[in-house]
Amino acid sequence: MKKITRFIIILIFAAAIGTNCTLNQINSNPKETIVEAIHVYYPHYDTAEDLINHADLIFYGTVKNISCEMLDIRTTKGSDNETDKMPYTLYTMHIEKLFQGNTDGEEITIKVPGGIFGNVEYRLEDKPDISTGSTYLFLAQSYENTYPSLLNVTQSVYDINTLQTYNNTITQEISLTDILAILNEKNASL
Repeated sequence: MKKITRFIIILIFAAAIGTNCTLNQINSNPKETIVEAIHVYYPHYDTAEDLINHADLIFYGTVKNISCEMLDIRTTKGSDNETDKMPYTLYTMHIEKLFQGNTDGEEITIKVPGGIFGNVEYRLEDKPDISTGSTYLFLAQSYENTYPSLLNVTQSVYDINTLQTYNNTITQEISLTDILAILNEKNASL
């Protein structure tokens, strides 16, 4: 099943053209934009503690830049197939406070599947609404040789100004307040 899902995702992205991203693209002819839906299966977490325990990187970050890039998704070396690339939106941010994990500086970039490449928008189902200049709490997983990723798109981004996830209707069971209470308790015991 995983191989079939990966194959379908790769086929969707095989049609991608270019490697430049334009977010909030103004298109004088909306019919020219092609929208490709992306469905990614993420784990769901039942408690704030479970969510925190699966994240190796938790931080407040203010988004400084949003861009897109075709990233290599190969797990092994040796394939030169162009279909081994997927579109990702990259969020570069200034770290305001690091709760868990290590970074190489005060800035970090995380990736989320999808983005706009040429006249094709690869739209991730339930993609969080992350804006430049805004500050969020991110729960992410680090990977070797690539950018960290959100644990999932419905429970890993919390707007600190609204005290809820970007889409509270989906994830009402885990709140920013729940997460901060556990993080503060962990930091107090260190």
